[in-house]
Amino acid sequence: MPTSYDPQDVTFLLLPIEIETLSVEEKEKRIQSGNSHYSEILSIESPPKADYLELYHRAVERQAARVAQDIRLLAAQLVQDTPAGQKLVLVSLARAGTPVGVLLTRFLRSCGHEVQHYSVSIIRDRGLDLHALQHIVNQEGNLAEHLHFIDGWTGKGVISRELQISVDHFNAEQGTRLSSNLYVLADISGTAHHAPTHEDYLIPHAVLNGTVSGLISRTVRQPEAYAAGAFDGAMHLEHLTAQDETLTYLGMIEEHHPQPPQLPELLSDSPRNTAQLRTTSMQCLQDLQRGYGERPLNYIKPGVGESTRVMLRRIPERLIVRDPQHPDVHHLIELAEKRQVEVTKQVDLPYQAVALIRPLLTDQDI
Repeated sequence: MPTSYDPQDVTFLLLPIEIETLSVEEKEKRIQSGNSHYSEILSIESPPKADYLELYHRAVERQAARVAQDIRLLAAQLVQDTPAGQKLVLVSLARAGTPVGVLLTRFLRSCGHEVQHYSVSIIRDRGLDLHALQHIVNQEGNLAEHLHFIDGWTGKGVISRELQISVDHFNAEQGTRLSSNLYVLADISGTAHHAPTHEDYLIPHAVLNGTVSGLISRTVRQPEAYAAGAFDGAMHLEHLTAQDETLTYLGMIEEHHPQPPQLPELLSDSPRNTAQLRTTSMQCLQDLQRGYGERPLNYIKPGVGESTRVMLRRIPERLIVRDPQHPDVHHLIELAEKRQVEVTKQVDLPYQAVALIRPLLTDQDI
Protein backbone atom coordinates (compact mmCIF):
# COMPACT_ATOMS: atom_id res chain seq x y z
CA MET A 1 0.00 0.00 0.00
CA PRO A 2 1.72 3.23 -1.08
CA THR A 3 1.57 5.84 1.69
CA SER A 4 3.62 8.79 2.89
CA TYR A 5 4.52 7.04 6.17
CA ASP A 6 8.00 5.65 6.63
CA PRO A 7 7.66 1.89 5.92
CA GLN A 8 9.76 1.18 9.02
CA ASP A 9 7.05 2.79 11.16
CA VAL A 10 4.06 0.79 9.95
CA THR A 11 3.13 -2.19 7.79
CA PHE A 12 -0.24 -1.62 6.13
CA LEU A 13 -2.28 -4.76 5.54
CA LEU A 14 -4.44 -3.09 2.91
CA LEU A 15 -5.00 -3.72 -0.77
CA PRO A 16 -4.33 -0.71 -3.04
CA ILE A 17 -7.53 -0.10 -5.01
CA GLU A 18 -9.00 2.34 -7.50
CA ILE A 19 -12.75 2.97 -7.36
CA GLU A 20 -15.11 5.72 -8.47
CA THR A 21 -15.38 8.53 -5.93
CA LEU A 22 -18.72 10.24 -5.34
CA SER A 23 -19.80 13.62 -4.08
CA VAL A 24 -20.68 13.69 -0.39
CA GLU A 25 -24.33 14.23 -1.32
CA GLU A 26 -24.47 11.24 -3.70
CA LYS A 27 -22.66 9.03 -1.20
CA GLU A 28 -25.13 9.95 1.54
CA LYS A 29 -28.11 9.20 -0.69
CA ARG A 30 -26.74 5.77 -1.57
CA ILE A 31 -26.01 4.94 2.06
CA GLN A 32 -29.37 6.05 3.39
CA SER A 33 -31.29 4.37 0.57
CA GLY A 34 -29.66 1.06 1.43
CA ASN A 35 -28.30 0.71 -2.12
CA SER A 36 -24.71 0.85 -0.88
CA HIS A 37 -22.97 0.18 2.41
CA TYR A 38 -20.70 3.03 3.46
CA SER A 39 -17.73 0.65 3.45
CA GLU A 40 -18.07 0.07 -0.31
CA ILE A 41 -17.97 3.70 -1.51
CA LEU A 42 -15.76 6.75 -1.09
CA SER A 43 -16.41 10.46 -1.42
CA ILE A 44 -14.01 12.82 -3.14
CA GLU A 45 -11.26 14.24 -0.93
CA SER A 46 -10.31 17.78 -1.91
CA PRO A 47 -7.34 19.81 -0.67
CA PRO A 48 -8.15 21.69 2.54
CA LYS A 49 -8.73 25.42 2.06
CA ALA A 50 -6.08 27.80 3.43
CA ASP A 51 -8.29 29.23 6.19
CA TYR A 52 -9.31 25.77 7.39
CA LEU A 53 -5.71 24.60 7.25
CA GLU A 54 -4.84 27.52 9.53
CA LEU A 55 -7.36 26.17 12.06
CA TYR A 56 -5.63 22.79 11.86
CA HIS A 57 -2.21 24.34 12.43
CA ARG A 58 -3.49 26.23 15.45
CA ALA A 59 -4.96 23.00 16.82
CA VAL A 60 -1.60 21.25 16.48
CA GLU A 61 0.24 24.09 18.20
CA ARG A 62 -2.26 24.10 21.05
CA GLN A 63 -2.57 20.34 21.56
CA ALA A 64 0.78 18.86 20.50
CA ALA A 65 2.20 18.80 24.04
CA ARG A 66 -0.92 17.07 25.40
CA VAL A 67 -0.96 14.47 22.64
CA ALA A 68 2.73 13.78 23.26
CA GLN A 69 2.09 13.33 26.97
CA ASP A 70 -0.80 10.96 26.29
CA ILE A 71 1.35 8.98 23.84
CA ARG A 72 3.94 8.51 26.60
CA LEU A 73 1.31 7.40 29.11
CA LEU A 74 -0.22 5.00 26.60
CA ALA A 75 3.23 3.63 25.74
CA ALA A 76 3.96 2.98 29.42
CA GLN A 77 0.66 1.12 29.77
CA LEU A 78 1.42 -1.01 26.72
CA VAL A 79 4.78 -2.02 28.19
CA GLN A 80 3.13 -2.89 31.48
CA ASP A 81 0.53 -5.03 29.66
CA THR A 82 3.16 -6.95 27.66
CA PRO A 83 5.24 -9.83 29.12
CA ALA A 84 8.65 -8.55 30.20
CA GLY A 85 11.27 -8.55 27.46
CA GLN A 86 8.79 -9.47 24.72
CA LYS A 87 8.43 -7.60 21.45
CA LEU A 88 5.37 -5.36 21.39
CA VAL A 89 2.93 -6.05 18.54
CA LEU A 90 0.73 -3.03 17.84
CA VAL A 91 -2.24 -3.19 15.47
CA SER A 92 -3.66 0.22 14.67
CA LEU A 93 -7.10 0.69 13.14
CA ALA A 94 -6.81 2.67 9.91
CA ARG A 95 -7.10 5.63 9.45
CA ALA A 96 -7.42 7.51 12.74
CA GLY A 97 -5.51 4.91 14.72
CA THR A 98 -2.49 4.87 12.42
CA PRO A 99 -0.84 8.17 13.48
CA VAL A 100 -1.25 7.08 17.11
CA GLY A 101 0.31 3.71 16.33
CA VAL A 102 3.23 5.34 14.53
CA LEU A 103 3.86 7.78 17.39
CA LEU A 104 3.74 4.91 19.90
CA THR A 105 6.07 2.81 17.76
CA ARG A 106 8.65 5.56 17.44
CA PHE A 107 8.54 6.47 21.12
CA LEU A 108 8.72 2.89 22.37
CA ARG A 109 11.69 2.18 20.09
CA SER A 110 13.43 5.32 21.32
CA CYS A 111 13.04 3.89 24.85
CA GLY A 112 14.73 0.66 23.77
CA HIS A 113 11.72 -1.58 23.12
CA GLU A 114 11.28 -3.81 20.09
CA VAL A 115 8.03 -3.01 18.29
CA GLN A 116 6.19 -4.33 15.24
CA HIS A 117 3.36 -2.12 14.07
CA TYR A 118 0.64 -3.17 11.63
CA SER A 119 -2.33 -1.13 10.45
CA VAL A 120 -5.54 -2.88 9.45
CA SER A 121 -9.10 -2.09 8.48
CA ILE A 122 -12.18 -2.27 10.67
CA ILE A 123 -15.63 -1.36 9.39
CA ARG A 124 -18.86 -0.78 11.26
CA ASP A 125 -21.38 -3.58 10.58
CA ARG A 126 -18.66 -5.56 8.81
CA GLY A 127 -16.04 -5.94 11.51
CA LEU A 128 -12.27 -6.28 11.59
CA ASP A 129 -10.42 -7.51 8.51
CA LEU A 130 -9.91 -11.09 9.68
CA HIS A 131 -7.66 -11.90 6.73
CA ALA A 132 -5.27 -9.23 7.99
CA LEU A 133 -5.54 -10.58 11.52
CA GLN A 134 -4.70 -14.08 10.27
CA HIS A 135 -1.66 -12.66 8.48
CA ILE A 136 -0.45 -11.11 11.75
CA VAL A 137 -0.92 -14.40 13.59
CA ASN A 138 1.04 -16.19 10.85
CA GLN A 139 3.83 -13.62 11.05
CA GLU A 140 4.07 -13.24 14.82
CA GLY A 141 3.16 -16.71 16.08
CA ASN A 142 2.73 -16.86 19.85
CA LEU A 143 3.56 -13.15 20.19
CA ALA A 144 0.19 -12.39 18.60
CA GLU A 145 -1.54 -13.51 21.79
CA HIS A 146 -0.36 -10.27 23.38
CA LEU A 147 -1.03 -7.90 20.47
CA HIS A 148 -2.57 -4.52 21.29
CA PHE A 149 -5.17 -2.73 19.16
CA ILE A 150 -4.71 1.04 18.77
CA ASP A 151 -7.15 3.77 17.75
CA GLY A 152 -7.38 7.53 18.09
CA TRP A 153 -10.47 7.97 20.26
CA THR A 154 -13.89 6.50 20.99
CA GLY A 155 -17.25 8.03 20.12
CA LYS A 156 -20.25 5.88 20.99
CA GLY A 157 -18.04 2.80 21.33
CA VAL A 158 -19.22 1.13 18.12
CA ILE A 159 -15.72 0.24 16.95
CA SER A 160 -14.82 -1.15 20.39
CA ARG A 161 -17.78 -3.51 20.13
CA GLU A 162 -17.05 -4.45 16.52
CA LEU A 163 -13.49 -5.26 17.52
CA GLN A 164 -14.58 -7.49 20.40
CA ILE A 165 -17.12 -9.36 18.26
CA SER A 166 -14.59 -9.90 15.46
CA VAL A 167 -11.77 -11.10 17.72
CA ASP A 168 -14.13 -13.40 19.66
CA HIS A 169 -15.26 -14.90 16.35
CA PHE A 170 -11.67 -15.31 15.18
CA ASN A 171 -10.65 -16.99 18.42
CA ALA A 172 -13.57 -19.41 18.25
CA GLU A 173 -12.78 -20.33 14.64
CA GLN A 174 -9.00 -20.54 14.93
CA GLY A 175 -8.58 -21.76 18.50
CA THR A 176 -6.48 -18.70 19.36
CA ARG A 177 -6.55 -16.55 22.50
CA LEU A 178 -6.08 -13.06 21.11
CA SER A 179 -7.14 -10.08 23.17
CA SER A 180 -9.55 -7.49 21.79
CA ASN A 181 -8.28 -4.82 24.20
CA LEU A 182 -8.36 -1.38 22.59
CA TYR A 183 -5.99 1.44 23.55
CA VAL A 184 -6.90 5.02 22.59
CA LEU A 185 -5.82 8.54 23.46
CA ALA A 186 -9.27 9.67 24.61
CA ASP A 187 -12.07 7.30 25.64
CA ILE A 188 -15.20 9.39 26.01
CA SER A 189 -17.58 6.42 25.92
CA GLY A 190 -15.84 4.20 28.47
CA THR A 191 -15.51 1.35 25.97
CA ALA A 192 -11.73 1.16 25.47
CA HIS A 193 -9.48 -1.05 27.57
CA HIS A 194 -7.20 1.87 28.38
CA ALA A 195 -6.85 5.57 27.64
CA PRO A 196 -4.89 8.34 29.35
CA THR A 197 -8.07 10.44 29.55
CA HIS A 198 -11.83 10.28 29.11
CA GLU A 199 -12.04 14.00 28.30
CA ASP A 200 -13.40 15.01 24.92
CA TYR A 201 -10.47 17.03 23.61
CA LEU A 202 -9.40 17.84 20.09
CA ILE A 203 -6.80 15.37 18.82
CA PRO A 204 -5.43 17.39 15.90
CA HIS A 205 -5.34 14.69 13.25
CA ALA A 206 -9.13 14.50 13.51
CA VAL A 207 -9.27 17.88 11.78
CA LEU A 208 -7.99 16.61 8.42
CA ASN A 209 -8.63 13.52 6.32
CA GLY A 210 -6.02 11.80 4.16
CA THR A 211 -3.54 14.67 4.26
CA VAL A 212 -2.63 13.82 7.86
CA SER A 213 -3.16 10.07 7.48
CA GLY A 214 -0.44 9.01 5.10
CA LEU A 215 -2.36 9.95 1.93
CA ILE A 216 -4.68 6.96 2.15
CA SER A 217 -8.44 7.00 1.92
CA ARG A 218 -10.89 5.57 4.40
CA THR A 219 -10.80 1.78 4.08
CA VAL A 220 -13.14 -0.07 1.74
CA ARG A 221 -14.40 -3.64 1.75
CA GLN A 222 -15.14 -5.08 -1.67
CA PRO A 223 -17.35 -8.10 -0.91
CA GLU A 224 -16.21 -10.37 -3.74
CA ALA A 225 -12.51 -9.70 -3.18
CA TYR A 226 -12.87 -10.12 0.58
CA ALA A 227 -14.77 -13.38 0.15
CA ALA A 228 -11.87 -14.59 -1.99
CA GLY A 229 -9.39 -13.85 0.81
CA ALA A 230 -8.18 -10.36 -0.10
CA PHE A 231 -7.49 -7.67 2.48
CA ASP A 232 -9.76 -4.64 2.72
CA GLY A 233 -8.58 -1.87 0.42
CA ALA A 234 -7.83 1.84 0.33
CA MET A 235 -6.96 4.39 -2.31
CA HIS A 236 -3.65 6.21 -2.45
CA LEU A 237 -4.56 9.92 -2.52
CA GLU A 238 -1.68 10.90 -4.77
CA HIS A 239 -3.49 14.06 -5.93
CA LEU A 240 -3.07 15.48 -2.41
CA THR A 241 0.71 14.99 -2.20
CA ALA A 242 1.46 18.71 -2.22
CA GLN A 243 -0.84 19.21 0.79
CA ASP A 244 0.42 16.24 2.82
CA GLU A 245 0.97 17.06 6.50
CA THR A 246 1.54 13.53 7.79
CA LEU A 247 5.23 13.52 8.63
CA THR A 248 5.17 17.16 9.74
CA TYR A 249 2.38 16.34 12.18
CA LEU A 250 4.27 13.41 13.67
CA GLY A 251 7.38 15.55 14.05
CA MET A 252 5.53 18.35 15.81
CA ILE A 253 4.15 15.90 18.38
CA GLU A 254 7.57 14.32 18.92
CA GLU A 255 9.17 17.71 19.62
CA HIS A 256 7.41 17.57 23.00
CA HIS A 257 8.95 14.29 24.15
CA PRO A 258 11.68 14.61 26.79
CA GLN A 259 15.29 13.98 25.87
CA PRO A 260 16.54 11.44 26.55
CA PRO A 261 13.18 9.69 26.06
CA GLN A 262 11.87 7.67 28.96
CA LEU A 263 8.60 6.02 29.89
CA PRO A 264 6.66 7.85 32.61
CA GLU A 265 5.64 6.26 35.86
CA LEU A 266 2.06 5.04 35.77
CA LEU A 267 -0.17 6.28 38.56
CA SER A 268 -3.08 4.11 39.69
CA ASP A 269 -4.77 6.40 42.19
CA SER A 270 -7.44 7.75 39.80
CA PRO A 271 -9.15 4.85 38.02
CA ARG A 272 -11.66 5.73 35.32
CA ASN A 273 -15.29 4.92 36.06
CA THR A 274 -15.98 3.29 32.70
CA ALA A 275 -19.46 2.17 33.75
CA GLN A 276 -20.41 5.79 34.46
CA LEU A 277 -18.93 6.89 31.13
CA ARG A 278 -21.02 4.30 29.29
CA THR A 279 -24.14 5.36 31.18
CA THR A 280 -23.49 9.02 30.41
CA SER A 281 -22.96 8.21 26.73
CA MET A 282 -26.20 6.28 26.40
CA GLN A 283 -28.19 8.89 28.36
CA CYS A 284 -26.83 11.64 26.11
CA LEU A 285 -27.77 9.72 22.96
CA GLN A 286 -31.28 9.05 24.24
CA ASP A 287 -31.77 12.68 25.24
CA LEU A 288 -30.65 13.84 21.79
CA GLN A 289 -32.98 11.34 20.12
CA ARG A 290 -35.92 12.77 22.05
CA GLY A 291 -34.84 16.38 21.76
CA TYR A 292 -34.17 16.47 18.02
CA GLY A 293 -36.69 14.03 16.61
CA GLU A 294 -36.56 10.28 16.84
CA ARG A 295 -33.65 9.08 14.73
CA PRO A 296 -31.41 5.99 14.65
CA LEU A 297 -28.37 6.20 16.89
CA ASN A 298 -26.13 6.00 13.83
CA TYR A 299 -27.29 9.52 12.94
CA ILE A 300 -25.85 10.89 16.20
CA LYS A 301 -22.08 11.33 16.44
CA PRO A 302 -20.78 12.41 19.87
CA GLY A 303 -17.38 13.91 20.54
CA VAL A 304 -15.27 16.47 18.75
CA GLY A 305 -13.49 13.84 16.65
CA GLU A 306 -16.63 12.14 15.37
CA SER A 307 -18.36 15.50 14.85
CA THR A 308 -15.45 16.56 12.65
CA ARG A 309 -15.88 13.45 10.51
CA VAL A 310 -19.54 14.28 10.01
CA MET A 311 -18.78 17.86 9.02
CA LEU A 312 -16.11 16.74 6.56
CA ARG A 313 -17.58 13.54 5.11
CA ARG A 314 -21.34 13.41 5.69
CA ILE A 315 -24.44 15.62 5.37
CA PRO A 316 -24.82 17.31 8.76
CA GLU A 317 -28.17 18.62 9.98
CA ARG A 318 -27.07 20.27 13.19
CA LEU A 319 -23.96 20.88 15.26
CA ILE A 320 -24.44 20.98 19.03
CA VAL A 321 -21.62 22.46 21.12
CA ARG A 322 -21.17 22.96 24.84
CA ASP A 323 -19.23 26.21 24.52
CA PRO A 324 -19.01 27.95 21.12
CA GLN A 325 -15.98 29.92 22.36
CA HIS A 326 -13.90 26.86 23.21
CA PRO A 327 -10.93 26.53 20.82
CA ASP A 328 -11.56 22.80 20.34
CA VAL A 329 -14.76 23.56 18.39
CA HIS A 330 -13.60 26.56 16.35
CA HIS A 331 -12.95 24.40 13.29
CA LEU A 332 -16.38 22.78 13.65
CA ILE A 333 -18.16 26.11 13.77
CA GLU A 334 -16.15 27.25 10.75
CA LEU A 335 -17.26 24.16 8.84
CA ALA A 336 -20.86 24.60 9.99
CA GLU A 337 -20.95 28.20 8.79
CA LYS A 338 -19.57 27.26 5.39
CA ARG A 339 -22.08 24.44 5.01
CA GLN A 340 -24.98 26.49 6.44
CA VAL A 341 -25.50 24.06 9.28
CA GLU A 342 -27.35 25.27 12.36
CA VAL A 343 -25.22 25.49 15.50
CA THR A 344 -26.91 25.00 18.89
CA LYS A 345 -25.37 25.74 22.28
CA GLN A 346 -26.12 23.21 25.03
CA VAL A 347 -24.24 23.93 28.23
CA ASP A 348 -25.06 20.58 29.87
CA LEU A 349 -23.67 18.55 26.96
CA PRO A 350 -21.21 15.96 28.35
CA TYR A 351 -18.98 16.38 25.28
CA GLN A 352 -17.43 19.30 23.48
CA ALA A 353 -19.62 18.65 20.47
CA VAL A 354 -22.19 16.34 18.92
CA ALA A 355 -23.09 16.30 15.23
CA LEU A 356 -26.42 15.11 13.86
CA ILE A 357 -26.55 13.61 10.37
CA ARG A 358 -29.42 14.84 8.21
CA PRO A 359 -31.91 12.07 7.39
CA LEU A 360 -32.45 12.17 3.65
CA LEU A 361 -34.95 9.33 3.74
CA THR A 362 -37.45 8.31 6.37
CA ASP A 363 -37.15 5.24 8.57
CA GLN A 364 -33.78 4.29 7.12
CA ASP A 365 -30.76 3.43 9.23
CA ILE A 366 -27.24 3.90 7.88
